[in-house]
Formats: sequence, structure tokens, C-alpha cells
Amino acid sequence: MASYHLSATPVQRSKGHSVVGAAAYRAGDELRDERTGQIHDYSRKRGVIEAAIIAPDNAPAWAYDRQELWNHAEAAERQHNGQPAREIRVALPHELTDEQRAELVFDFCRDAFVKKGMIADICIHRPNRHGDDRNEHAHILLTMRKLDGDKFATRKEREWNSKEALSGWRELWAEYQNRALEKAGLDIRVDHRSNAERGIDREPTTHLGRAASQMERRGEHSERGDINRRAERSNELAAERQALDEAIENERERISTPPRDREDARERVRDDVEPFKQAVKMRGVVGDIQSADGMRWWQRVAMRLVEKARNLALAIAEKARSFWPSWESDKTPERGRDDEGGRER
Repeated sequence: MASYHLSATPVQRSKGHSVVGAAAYRAGDELRDERTGQIHDYSRKRGVIEAAIIAPDNAPAWAYDRQELWNHAEAAERQHNGQPAREIRVALPHELTDEQRAELVFDFCRDAFVKKGMIADICIHRPNRHGDDRNEHAHILLTMRKLDGDKFATRKEREWNSKEALSGWRELWAEYQNRALEKAGLDIRVDHRSNAERGIDREPTTHLGRAASQMERRGEHSERGDINRRAERSNELAAERQALDEAIENERERISTPPRDREDARERVRDDVEPFKQAVKMRGVVGDIQSADGMRWWQRVAMRLVEKARNLALAIAEKARSFWPSWESDKTPERGRDDEGGRER
């Protein structure tokens, strides 16, 4: 089933990030950072399906050269703790072909980012060889300033940093993904809303990230992995609780609803008694003597046993349901920072 993921994080000098280095790694390229003089060589990196830059119509020629583009972005950022770029990471539907996934992400970037004046460096990656083979994804590096002639503008576009912008991108990505799935004739859809917004009583998992994924592949437990395991177990118990609640309500309705007619009453008796009847036959006991009400002896005994078993099951189920809320409040873990600096999914 297709999964939804879109995250946005800034490239931050305060954390030692270099947008030139980030671009080289994501594109599997070799680039020189003119600000530091460092050469970032990831030309041997595997798993890069496609890497391309798309820019507004008025963009100069250097905007389509990866090394020139991101060195211009670094030069435009004067502060020592500045943020020369933003990265968008999206999960791509593994049910689509490579061509369909590329068309999807490029169309989305043109409408969501490039039309507003950003330059997008798009890199589509294969799943990690040692990870989930359905993890098709793309990294999108975005400029933080509009173009002003043949250079970047002095001021940043502050609205690009707003929560409203991120919310709009998330919703738009879901729309584009669903449109691509429908176009491919697939009867699956994604939703950008959280479980709480959708009224789903399910604890969300978090994206592992590179560091946590490497730890888990080595057989080590990571903080994010532990959170996901607790969430999955909690969701399993929640599903069992829901099934139990439904079974209790169905049984209550069945007991409280009078039979529609005589045939319905007979069917109910047969359904409840049949297992006991089969057990009696397997033990070689034969009883064909009928009472005045037309019921055999094993039917009367079985009905009494069924009633006792049903009452006992309902009592146990009620106790289980009342125990659940207190158990959940006791077991809910406090969430700490994640394995890669506190970013959330």
C-alpha cells in the first residue's frame, strides 16, 4: 500500500551543514564548495535514478549548473548561522514505474515551488540495499531567495518559511500522488492528515532516518526504532480492543433482540447447540428421546451451558475493557528527541 511522507528541513550552517555538500551527496556528484574550499566527492554513490534542476523561466544559465547554483546560494547567505537552502524529502509510491514516479515529482515541484520563484534540485533515489525495498523516495533542495536579474535577491521570501506554506505543500503532495495513482489505474490513495485529524485511534510511527536505519540494520536498538515498536504494539492492542468491543456489542444485540419468528428461534438454537451436539456424537453418546417441548436432552443441557459460558465471557470482556484505559496511561512512553537532532516526521 502506498505511504505518505513529506518532510521539510533547512540546511543550517550552525549545524555544520553545507548545501554544496548536500547537493553532491544527493546527486552522486563531485562538487567544490568555494566558501570552504572543500571538495565533496560522492561520484561513486549508487542508487541515484535521476538528478535534475528545474528553475523559473527567467533563470540565468548558472542556475542549471549544480556547483554554480549552490555556490551562488552559499554566497548570498552572509550570516555565519544562515540557512542557504531547504530540503524537502518525499516518499514515492512503489506501485508506480520509474517513469511515473519521475513525472509525479517533477510536476509537483514545478507547481509547488518553481512557479513561486524557487529553483529545485531534484534527486530520485532507489531504496537502500539493506532497507525496505519499497522505500522509493526523492530529495528536493530548494533555494530560499527569488532571483533578482542574474543574482539572488538580497531579502529572503519569508512566506516560504511559514507553517501555512508547509501545510499547503503537504496537502498538494497528497493531491498529486492520488492523481498519479488514479491515472495509473490503481485503487489506492494516500492522506496527508494525521491520524488524529482523520479520527483514527492509532499511534503514529516516526521515520527512522539514516542514522537510526543503520543502527537497526546492525541489530542495534535506536530511539526511533523503539518508539516505532511501542507504537506498533500499542496499535495491535488497540485493534484487539476494538474487535473485542464490537464482539461484545454484537452479542448484546443478539441476546436482546427477540427472534423474528419460529424459524429464526430454531436457527439460533441450532447455532448455539451444534458444537455441543458434535462433541456428544464424537464421544459415542446417542440421545434421541424428545421431551414434550420437542427438545432432546442434550439440547436442554447445551442451552444451559451456552448461557453460562456467554455470561462468563461478557463479564471477562467488561473487565478487560475497563482495564484498558488505565493500562494505556501507564505504558505510554515519554517521547524524547529523535536520532537526528530532534526533527519530527
